[in-house]
Amino acid sequence: MAEGETPAFTGLQLHNDKKWRFSFWFPHEWHSYPFPKKREGVAYGPFADDPSTSFSVEVTPLDTVVTADDLEPLYEGFIEGLQRLPDMSIEWQDKWAVAALTGLEAKYTFTEQGVTRKRWIRLLYEGKRQFLAVAQGATVKDYAYWEPMLYECMATLKID
Repeated sequence: MAEGETPAFTGLQLHNDKKWRFSFWFPHEWHSYPFPKKREGVAYGPFADDPSTSFSVEVTPLDTVVTADDLEPLYEGFIEGLQRLPDMSIEWQDKWAVAALTGLEAKYTFTEQGVTRKRWIRLLYEGKRQFLAVAQGATVKDYAYWEPMLYECMATLKID
């Protein structure tokens, strides 16, 4: 990876989850990673043996419907949770409620296993479903290199 270099798109593939009714486009040559047992989701990344750089979506069914009225307490808990990460520094954060969709997001760096990583997360609520979308680089430099592809995944995430 040379400074300022970015990967070339050679094609995209649609991930379409019929059970949880969400979809997104990802680079067709990326590898899928198994999700931990008892958790629902999918993850893809450029390296077969290392998911540290990846895009993932985890879905959690909820017992209650989340509405725009829940935005402020959710946001407070969201930021509080992020602040627990070692050496966490938020680059930007946002919150919104549009129709039936309530969203929280942040882009930040943190330390994990002695490595500074960069991550962009969106926590989305639709009805009784919670979606956690995570675009992460194994390092800040890796995030910068893969950002166009990570952005494509995040930008095309659609919840039906």
